Order: sequence, then C-alpha cells, then structure tokens
Amino acid sequence: MLEPVRLDALEPTDWEAVRSLDEVTERHLTARPPLEPLLTRRSSAAILNAALTTLVRDDGEPDIDALVEAFARGIPLTRLPRAARPTLRFGVQVLLDQGDSMEPYRRDQKELARRITGLVGAELTQVRCFADVPARGTGPGSPRTWQPYRPPSPGTRVLVVSDLGVGGPVLHPRRASVAEWHHVLDEIVRAGCTVLALVPYPVNRVPAELAPLLSVLTWDRTTTVSTVSALVGARR
Repeated sequence: MLEPVRLDALEPTDWEAVRSLDEVTERHLTARPPLEPLLTRRSSAAILNAALTTLVRDDGEPDIDALVEAFARGIPLTRLPRAARPTLRFGVQVLLDQGDSMEPYRRDQKELARRITGLVGAELTQVRCFADVPARGTGPGSPRTWQPYRPPSPGTRVLVVSDLGVGGPVLHPRRASVAEWHHVLDEIVRAGCTVLALVPYPVNRVPAELAPLLSVLTWDRTTTVSTVSALVGARR
C-alpha cells in the first residue's frame, strides 16, 4: 500500500511587491519596432559598393605585367596597357518592387535606396518603383504617375529589388510571369546594361530561364562582401 504524499501549501504571492506592467497607451499600439535591415549595418556599404561597381578595362594604373610581356616578346606598343579599375561613375538605376508580395520589405527598400544614394551620389542614382514587373510601368512617385519602363544609358548598373515573381500567392491575379521578366531583362541587357537582383528568397527559387540575363543575390543577413564580389566578378 502506497503511503500518502504530503504536499505543503505554497506561500501566497505578495502581489504588492511585484512591479506592475506599464499601462497600454496609444503609443504602444501604433509605434513601429526599430528597423533591422536585411543587410547588416556594419557591412552594407562594402556590400553595396561591391555590387554596384562596374569594371572598366584599360582605365587604371599601368599594367606592369602586360608591359613586361610585351617587351619580352618584342611586341611594339601603340598604347599604354592599363589595369582594369572598378568604378561607380556610370551610376545605378534602382528598381523597387512595390507589389503585394514585396510589402513586408517596404521599409528595407526605402533604407536600401537611401544608402545607395549616399554611396553613389544623388546625380548618379535613379530610383524607380514598380508593381510586380517593370513592364507595367515605373516611376519615382505615385503609381498614377508611372510611365512605360525604359532602360538607362549603356554601362549603368541596374539593381532590381524584387522577388521576380516567385513570392506571394500562386494564383494572385497580378503575379508576374517568367515571360514578362524575361522580356524586361532582355531589354536591359540589349541596352548595354548589367542587372543584379536582390531577392528575399534562396537563389535556387529564381526561374532558370532568367539566369543568363542577370546575377541574383539572396537579400538577407548572411550576404557578405566576398559573396557579392565572387558573384559579380564571375559575370564581368
């Protein structure tokens, strides 16, 4: 036969000694939490610089290796060979997707555009908004003022901040198709520009049909300068 277990009564809680919670006010209900950017603050400038620079050949310091090889082979030089140099002088066009599937990233997009403008300069930075795909219209202001999309001048880096149609509800009526994105990207490449996409999803979710037309970078805190440099450098 089991012996009964004796349980001592717990000491009553002295609620007067417990600090009361703050009273809920309108500020608690409407205040937004501080923004934690998808690119870490300490490395975002270096990441963006690596992503947006264009490699200009024969524009840097004299290429000593090329000079030595030419002299060794007895090749006459008609011009001084120079090393390739990364530059931001061609500017950047930033395309921000304001479609429903990118709504969770609106604050990140504004912060990203602000940082890019500070890095590249206001005169060399174009910021254009669109919904779902640029072919349906772009512009810097209200959607009512958007105009048909036109690629920037040759040499400009185009940064697309979008899910490229892979996010959001599958049956969303305004969901961008692969064909629409392929048409826009092909138009940009034909205009002599290069495209880099920041996508808030793993790269392997981007349709393979778009791969030849752009570089794709996952937009999150795991992104590093070396990751960007390897990606962009492989397509130069």
